[in-house]
Amino acid sequence: KQLESTQQYADEISTLRRHQENLQIQLKLEQREIFLQNSQLQADIDRLAQIKTELQASQAEVVREEMELERLVKKQKNRIKALNAEKEKLHGTIETMAHEASEVKEIARKLVAD
Repeated sequence: KQLESTQQYADEISTLRRHQENLQIQLKLEQREIFLQNSQLQADIDRLAQIKTELQASQAEVVREEMELERLVKKQKNRIKALNAEKEKLHGTIETMAHEASEVKEIARKLVAD
């Protein structure tokens, strides 16, 4: 009877050892899977950081271009103002010349009449 119980005890120990070995194998597999997932996550994080840097550079370029466009628009507006002022000046000159031509015409008409 003692031999039987010793054999049962030995069998239980053997079963427990196999179970422990299986658990250790399962643990190693899960650790490997976690390591692979962590590696992939780190690669994704690195890729996202690179994308973020590229976006920031792109945004800075957009801001520079907007500032340049604003500068060009301001320059064009000033040019339009200058051209409008020149146009008004020319209208004044044309009116003066028309008035003077009218006066010359009147003087010529009087000279011809005399």
